[in-house]
Order: sequence, then structure tokens, then C-alpha cells
Amino acid sequence: MTWQIKKDDKDERTTMNTWWSIKRSEYEWTIVIDDFFVGFVPKWFSFIGFLLALGALKYVEQRSNSIAVDIVYVVTFFFLIFYLQALFYRFPFFKLLPVKFILYKSTKFYFSIVLAVASFYLTNLVINQVVNQLALK
Repeated sequence: MTWQIKKDDKDERTTMNTWWSIKRSEYEWTIVIDDFFVGFVPKWFSFIGFLLALGALKYVEQRSNSIAVDIVYVVTFFFLIFYLQALFYRFPFFKLLPVKFILYKSTKFYFSIVLAVASFYLTNLVINQVVNQLALK
């Protein structure tokens, strides 16, 4: 089964399969889940590497009080938020939404922005918590 998605500001329609609207056998669901994790896990470990690099920058910034390190840290966070938005836009996380929420093609774009901002916020919390714990020792 396919779901009809309205293109923004037009009457044309495109079709899009969502994970909830497709009837699949148990074997087919296993393949879908496997494909998801095979694609997601390398991205996850790449993201963890980014967290470690940002944590190291934050630690050095707190120790040195250098404006140059501050600038590098802010620019790196700026790049990270756009990387996350692009990652969430390209990776089909939006297909996890129920079919009734995927009405427009822009849903994918806005959903990726929401995920990127939430990830950015959580990333900042984690980095600050880890760096503060390391600074205490």
C-alpha cells in the first residue's frame, strides 16, 4: 500500500511508502530492521566521535580560556547542527511517523529540523555534564 503525499502549494501528488502502511511478512520486516541498523550504526559511531571531539574542545576551552578555541568550538557546533539536520533529512526517520502525519513533503524537512535541534540540545547537555565531571577530578 502506498500513501499519497501532497506536494507543497500544488495539487500534484506523489506516492511514498511508510513503514506503517506496508503489509510485510516477518521476514521482510527483519530485512527492513536490519537495513535500518546497518545504515544507522555507522552514523551513530560517527556521531559519538563528534561528541568526543566536541568534549575535548570544550575541556580545552574551559582550561585555556582562549578566544580561538571558543571560536573553533562554536563553529564546530554550528557545523554539527547542520550535519544532524542533513543526516536526519536523508535517513528515513520520518517513516517512523504514523501515516496521518506524513501529508506533505515538507514534513520530512521539518521533522529533520526538530530531530536536529533536539539532538543538538541533548548533545550540549551530555558534553557539558562530561566536561564538568572531568574538570572536578
